[in-house]
Amino acid sequence: MAIASILNCDLTVRLGKDLNWWIEKATGKIPWDLDEGIGIIDPRQMSHLLDMLDELREYGFRSDIIESTFFKYSIVKELPRQRTKGRLLLRRYSGREKDTNEHLFWLPDILDEERGAYVDFIEHIVDIQVQVLNEVCDFVQPLTINEFNEKIRRRNSMLASEGYPKHFFNELMAIIEDIPKSYESHIEEREEEFVEPEDEITDEERFIGEMEGAKNGAAFEDYELADWESKPR
Repeated sequence: MAIASILNCDLTVRLGKDLNWWIEKATGKIPWDLDEGIGIIDPRQMSHLLDMLDELREYGFRSDIIESTFFKYSIVKELPRQRTKGRLLLRRYSGREKDTNEHLFWLPDILDEERGAYVDFIEHIVDIQVQVLNEVCDFVQPLTINEFNEKIRRRNSMLASEGYPKHFFNELMAIIEDIPKSYESHIEEREEEFVEPEDEITDEERFIGEMEGAKNGAAFEDYELADWESKPR
């Protein structure tokens, strides 16, 4: 299937109870089974992800790889709500609109699941994260990439067996934030030595708090769509 035919599709996305956005349908043919759940990264998730990745630049993270890994989509309009909290119509971002990254949705390039851009991206951040863990954790033996990948596979298999669809944001954050429990307190103490306390809660912190609240059974009704509204084009 030609890439152009896929990218020209408009996407209808819905907000799930897990506060993740999921592709509900497309205007044309796409090579994915939407019944299995295909997520898309929303603007606030991507902002938080970019901040986390920026901290890895000193370890060799290449920020240029981001543009080649993700397709960007802008909001066309909010759609009538059905049984879900909210639905949006998205269209491939051409770069001519006035939207910035703060208003765009990001879909990883998974057209080739064996050797595609997203696979390369995952391998790159895994390599970086292994470097970070070996530097900050006093392992008896250095952690290897194979060991880290095996841990990821076990985690994904466990989630799949429990009926949880894999969302790209959760997958990426699980890699970037992976810290052995026995070393969490040590790393937190190290971070406190360099990070000054902030008086105000950032948008990213508020967003993560909302996600944690949803996982703990907090009221889902508090999540508003006002942040996603856009004038029809």
